[in-house]
Amino acid sequence: MIIFTTESTDLIFNILKQTNDFENAEIFFDDSKTLRKVTNFESITELFECNGTLEEHVTKYLLTLSDNVKLTIRTDGKSMSVDNINIETKRKDYGINIAASKYMF
Repeated sequence: MIIFTTESTDLIFNILKQTNDFENAEIFFDDSKTLRKVTNFESITELFECNGTLEEHVTKYLLTLSDNVKLTIRTDGKSMSVDNINIETKRKDYGINIAASKYMF
């Protein structure tokens, strides 16, 4: 089981890029209120014209978490920053995700 936060996203990206089966992977994002399971990972690329040639560069990553929460992380090739996370503020669940609770004693 892996749990990461916004501060450790750059450390976890190699694992997320290599993971194909998120249904069986136990990777969770901690948003400081609850743990959310990572259900999908996408690289979003853009094409740039440079000296007459087209180059494709990853500009952001999109993580889909449980409860359909989306986490967008921007990258410039050297650093990463959390761009947007759409967490519902009305939700009052401060518990642990049911998928992570099986690891608790």
